[in-house]
Amino acid sequence: MLFLTRFLAILPVALLVPTTFAAEFKANHLFVCGSLSNSIAEFDEDGDFVRVLSPPGMIDPTSIAFGPNGRMYVTSSGTNQVFEILPTGEVSNKYFVANPCDPTAIHFGPHGLLYVNGKNSKQIHLVDVLSGTGQQFGSIPLSSNVLGFDDFIFTPVGTVVGVVAGMSTIAEMNLLGQLERHVSISPHALPGGVAMGPFQQVWYNSDDTNALIRATSYLAPLDSHPSASFDGCEKMVIGPNGNLFIASSTQHAVIEFDPRAFQVVRTIGSNAAGMLGAEGIAFAPSRFEAEIDVDFCDDENDIDDIDEDVFLTVAPGSRQIVVQFRESKDGDGLAGKFFQDALVFYGTEPMNSGSKRRIDGTTVYRNAGEGTSHIDLEIKGSVKGDLDFYLVKKAYGRLGRAAAGGSYSGEIKTKKLLNG
Repeated sequence: MLFLTRFLAILPVALLVPTTFAAEFKANHLFVCGSLSNSIAEFDEDGDFVRVLSPPGMIDPTSIAFGPNGRMYVTSSGTNQVFEILPTGEVSNKYFVANPCDPTAIHFGPHGLLYVNGKNSKQIHLVDVLSGTGQQFGSIPLSSNVLGFDDFIFTPVGTVVGVVAGMSTIAEMNLLGQLERHVSISPHALPGGVAMGPFQQVWYNSDDTNALIRATSYLAPLDSHPSASFDGCEKMVIGPNGNLFIASSTQHAVIEFDPRAFQVVRTIGSNAAGMLGAEGIAFAPSRFEAEIDVDFCDDENDIDDIDEDVFLTVAPGSRQIVVQFRESKDGDGLAGKFFQDALVFYGTEPMNSGSKRRIDGTTVYRNAGEGTSHIDLEIKGSVKGDLDFYLVKKAYGRLGRAAAGGSYSGEIKTKKLLNG
């Protein structure tokens, strides 16, 4: 397989794209942006190269996010756009972000909006991509102590943690732009990526010292883990096996690191097609057709029983759960009750390989007036592939919300796994 990977790496891009495609991005497949090759490389659960996507017009891709609609979103920093990409590799939409912006990191957040970090604009822009309109719902200004993030993550408590390479700073802010704390990390300068690991500990990297640094949830540094393998560290993410996966722009590869044993495990995709200047990185989550059965109680204490079909995406490791409503905001379903396309949960889970696992999550909101939501999800699955990735096969749990206009509590369960 090593020989095959090296052989594929020298083939022309056009020969690498299969003639047939899956209807969905395969769960647990790893996708990596080649910022210099203007492409995206895909790897399977064994770490083997699958294909390369080269969307026309995309320049300097730096970050990837998967939507609850089964589509991939990739920043095109060179054109101030976010590309929406189908599993076939075709571009279905392009969303322009404020200029000058330089979008460097993206995540789905409150109301199912795409949160787009603008390094140059020093703001996080909120873009509606699930409806296909690309409407922008304002932005979150960053503190003068922070300037422009290079990368950011959502935390389970509803804040944002980001790193600033130019200031060698890591900072936490709420979703109104108010700074909670910021910490100088000058001993380990030039951070490129940030992720949340086991026990809610924060990990970031240093391109200056070729190290990974572990910090508490309050951003107090705990220890550093230097290695020559971390040369050219960029974005990083927690994978379905609980390990950190870090893109290296100088090695054109992905480094896997075990945050419990504190050691490098392996290198993936060295010099594979599409990996030139590897920077953005993401795993495709498990995506289900699911159903919700809830009792909704409005402010007048009138109770409705609402049964609704939804899409449920579950990403073990990164601990993100997204419930996308199929009912329109203009209908009588839960989306109509709460004026949003999706609920986005960030939670905690045990980092084990058992067949049953539980994720307890809370939704991320911009302010307390939007209420509180929670989900308690039991997921069942199995370990798959040479990388020991946990594949979710079904899920069942309870969810609830209280906010102005009413509250609900009920059950959610999966029906069909769309991309297993």
